Amino acid sequence: MRALVPPRRAWGLMALVLAGDLLSFGVFAVLGLMSHQTAVTLQGILRNAVPLAVAWLIVGGVLGAFHPSAVSHPRVAWWRVVGPWLVAGLVGLWLRSEWLHRPLVVPVVVIFLGGNALLLMLWRVAVSLWLVRRPLATKET
Repeated sequence: MRALVPPRRAWGLMALVLAGDLLSFGVFAVLGLMSHQTAVTLQGILRNAVPLAVAWLIVGGVLGAFHPSAVSHPRVAWWRVVGPWLVAGLVGLWLRSEWLHRPLVVPVVVIFLGGNALLLMLWRVAVSLWLVRRPLATKET
């Protein structure tokens, strides 16, 4: 399989992907706070986003979610989020539960897993579409 991104650009690409991933956790936290009519504060965003982001960084890193091939094609980008996110999301929710001293309940698990997965997948698919459509994406410059 030919890489879409030259090796020397891979670090920059994955830094961009990672920044978007982390932003998606922040967006989900803001949406969650707003849906509960809670003040949107930096503390509230961090309280909800940090445990998930930490779990995603660790589990996603181990399971290859940050390899340049993870965004090589929209179909690949979609599926390279699902597996790692299911594991990372459960770990992140457990961390959040422990940190906030709140029990895990099924609706919270479903909403957090589904909502964050959707945002991550949309972001990753958008990046992969951008890469696929770039005319110089497969050329070493």
